[in-house]
Amino acid sequence: MLIVLYLPLGLLLYCARVRFLDGNLYYRIGHLALEPDCFIKAELLGWHAKYRGVLLCPKNRMLNPALFECWQSHFTVIGNTLLYYILYPLSINPLLRVYFGSITPVGKGKTARVFPAVYTIAREYDETFGFRPLVKLPAARVEDGWRRLRGLGIPQGAWFACLHVREPGYLPDLNYHSYRDADISSYIPATEAIAERGGWVVRIGDPTMRPLEGMDHIIDLTPSDPAQDGMDIFCLSQCKFAIGTTSGPIAVSYVFGVPTALTNWVPMGHGGFCSRDTWIPKLYWSEAEKRHLTFAEVLSTPKRSYGQTVQYETDGISVVDNSAEEIRDVCIEVMDKVDDRFEYDEEDLSRQEQFQSLLALQSAEWTTEARVGRDFLRKHHILFDGGF
Repeated sequence: MLIVLYLPLGLLLYCARVRFLDGNLYYRIGHLALEPDCFIKAELLGWHAKYRGVLLCPKNRMLNPALFECWQSHFTVIGNTLLYYILYPLSINPLLRVYFGSITPVGKGKTARVFPAVYTIAREYDETFGFRPLVKLPAARVEDGWRRLRGLGIPQGAWFACLHVREPGYLPDLNYHSYRDADISSYIPATEAIAERGGWVVRIGDPTMRPLEGMDHIIDLTPSDPAQDGMDIFCLSQCKFAIGTTSGPIAVSYVFGVPTALTNWVPMGHGGFCSRDTWIPKLYWSEAEKRHLTFAEVLSTPKRSYGQTVQYETDGISVVDNSAEEIRDVCIEVMDKVDDRFEYDEEDLSRQEQFQSLLALQSAEWTTEARVGRDFLRKHHILFDGGF
C-alpha cells in the first residue's frame, strides 16, 4: 500500500535516475567496502547506467560509521532515523532499488556478481584511470589517528603495517566460515621482520581476539574495539601495507589503494583483488589419501570455490594454514615491492603464469593481476605436477 501511495514520487525519482542501493552493507565491513567500490568503478567504465545513489541506513544500525562517511562523496548517505522511516517505502520499490552485490554490464548480456567481476573491474579501472582510489579518509580522521598512534608509542615519521587475522570470536554463531580462521601466533615472525625494517605493526580486530602482549613494535588495538571510533579504517587506509586473511577488513585496504599481503587465503580459486595484492592460499589436504591436493586438483573442480566449512568436511578435505615462515616471506616480499627492490626470475614468472592458467580453468573472469607469493610457489612447486 505504501509503495502505491508513494508511486507519484517514486516515478519522479525514477526519471531523475535516483536509486536506493542495497546489499550486505549494514552487516559486513567487507561488503561495505567492496560492493560500492565495484559499483562505482563499473559505472565509470561504462558497464552500467549512471545513477544518483542513496544509501539509507539509520546511524544506530551503521556497522562502521567511519566507512559510511568515506562514501559520502559518491552517494547520498541518509542516517537520520526519521528520514529512514519516511523514505523506506521508496527504497523497497523494485523500480528504485539496485542491488550492490550484482552488476548488470551494458551490452555484456548477463549480470555479473561482485566475484568474479572484481578482477576485471580492478584491471580495467587501473588501466583506464591509474591507481587512483575512489575514497579518501577525511583529514580530521587522519590527524586524529596519527595523534593517537603517537600516544601509544609510535614515533613521529615512523611507518606501520596494519594486521588483521580472522578468529572465531566475532561471529561465534556463524561457524560455516570457520575454514577462514587462522592462528595469530603464526604471524609473530612477520611482525619481527617488519620491526627489523624499522616499521611498526598495528593490529586491529574485536575484543574477543587473543591479545598480543609485551611485544616490541606492536600496538594491539583489539581490546579497545577500534571499529567503535574509526581507528580500524584509519589503520587500514594509512598503513604502508596491510596483512590480512579472507575477511572483510582487508577489502578496506584494497579500496583505499593500499598494498596488501593476503595470507591464509581461501578458497583457493578466489585470488587477490589487483596488482597491489600479493597472496598465498591455504593448501588442501586429502584425509583419505594423506597428501596435499595439487593445484590442478583443486582449481579444476568445484573445490576451488567451496564457501562453507561443511563442504570441506564432506569431501574429506582439511585446509592447511600457512606456516609462520610462509607468512613472513610474503610480508618481506610485499615490503620489497613497496620499496621497489623486488625481482622475479624466469622460473618465478613461469610459475605465476601456470597458476594464472589454472585460475582461468573455470572462466577467464577469475584471472587476477595479483601475484601469488614468490617463495610460496617455489616451496610448493611440486603441486603443479604431483602431490607430496
